[in-house]
Amino acid sequence: MEYAINKKDTLCEMSLKFFLNHYGSEIGDYCLKINPTGGLYLLGGVTLGLGDYLLHPESGFLKGLHNKGRVKDLVKKIPIFILK
Repeated sequence: MEYAINKKDTLCEMSLKFFLNHYGSEIGDYCLKINPTGGLYLLGGVTLGLGDYLLHPESGFLKGLHNKGRVKDLVKKIPIFILK
């Protein structure tokens, strides 16, 4: 992940963006199912390994999370917290 985040290797960077886009998409689907109005709390290995990069616009996570068509505004209203 370090090589992708620091842009040392293009293939690593592309792989991480691909993963985070799909990770965000799955979490977005889950948010639509449970509607966590109090916030979405992210924790665990992936979250700890990526830290603040997870919410960086370049990571692809937010793009996948918010790419929900006509209901994207519902997902965009959900606050996101990273637990460290």
